[in-house]
Amino acid sequence: AKIINMSYGHYYPSTIEEDFHRYLYEKKDVLMIAAAGNDGDWGSYRNYPAMFPSVMSVASVTRIESRSYWSTYNEGVEISAPGSCILSTVSFPGMRYFYFSGTSMAAPHVAGLPLYLNILRIHITFNTFIINIVIYIFQATFRGIITIIFITMIILYYYLLLIFEG
Repeated sequence: AKIINMSYGHYYPSTIEEDFHRYLYEKKDVLMIAAAGNDGDWGSYRNYPAMFPSVMSVASVTRIESRSYWSTYNEGVEISAPGSCILSTVSFPGMRYFYFSGTSMAAPHVAGLPLYLNILRIHITFNTFIINIVIYIFQATFRGIITIIFITMIILYYYLLLIFEG
């Protein structure tokens, strides 16, 4: 699978940039995933490249089944993923890990999913895949992680199958 994760954004659309993303999507079969932005409910803000039609826009949700108050939510957002208080590696002196929040932390969850699902599809049968997803959802729910995200991921899987297999 050809996937690009983009964790940058700006407020001013560029036709050159939009044409480039459309070309990658339509001619090169690249799935582009972008952080929606961290502008909260201020719906008038449009973050690019996340707002381009050929790019999948990712918002952030918290661990307690609610959207992150600072995450951009507008008509361009197509999916949400965990993005609040995500443990990440850092290059700060004397530190190796730190908790960050942002749609840039949420987008990689979505970008990695098609690759993972592609591996699953190659190595296991569809029934085994469904059983694994149900077990995973149960375990995630038991730990308090948002079940809706994983159901959305299953829907995303079928969406990606349509994209990559025609």
